[in-house]
Amino acid sequence: MERTATPKDVMRKLLCAVLCVAIAGCGMPFYVATEPGHADLYVDGKYVGTGAARVSTNGIVFNSYHIEARDQAGNVLNTAEVDVSFGARSAICAGIGLVGIVVWPLLAFIPASFFVGDPSPEHIYLHVPSPQPPPVERETIDRPVLEITAPVQGDQLTAPEVRVKGRARHWSGIASLSFELDGRAIRQLAPPQSEAELRFDEPLTVDASGNHTLTVIAKGVRGAEAREEVRLTRVVPGTPPPAPPSEKVPGLEEPK
Repeated sequence: MERTATPKDVMRKLLCAVLCVAIAGCGMPFYVATEPGHADLYVDGKYVGTGAARVSTNGIVFNSYHIEARDQAGNVLNTAEVDVSFGARSAICAGIGLVGIVVWPLLAFIPASFFVGDPSPEHIYLHVPSPQPPPVERETIDRPVLEITAPVQGDQLTAPEVRVKGRARHWSGIASLSFELDGRAIRQLAPPQSEAELRFDEPLTVDASGNHTLTVIAKGVRGAEAREEVRLTRVVPGTPPPAPPSEKVPGLEEPK
């Protein structure tokens, strides 16, 4: 024989249902994303994710949430507000509560309707600026000033000895001066103390007949090195002069 539910049983069940609704809060979450998806998301000052996030709510009507999209440095790129308002579930609870005019235990659903609000809007897209590419680090060229006064481009040498004259200047001082012949190091000068200007008058030997490239390299105490090249032709007396170099010698181009 089935037991007939008493008014107390009905009331107990209804109160349990209302209590479950109140405890759960029944707050629907909202979703927020950034376009493009690289910014950090904060809700009421609390970090919730990067690019996109699902944010829970407590369902309390008239509550609001402040959303910020920030860059890596913490600068605010865009903001939005989400309000919790009466929605379909609040309307259902309120409707059931109105029935409480007849069945008074159902009146408890009217206050419960204030705890099942829906976020408005439910989906938020925050447009933020695209991240700027990192600045290109340009090389700072800080080289000595190198001037060669002798020999000049295209000089023909009948004697093996040639004197290389000129000067090198740099604000930090000249640390060394090197001489190369056809890419081979033949002499290096290292002054006892670096001087802002170093004058040189060095005798070098060019034995082999033919076309040669003399390179002078100046290195400052700081910064990059400076290079200057001089094209030379060694002519041995009694022998035919060598053929001209295949490459054009700067300053000796034929006039057009």
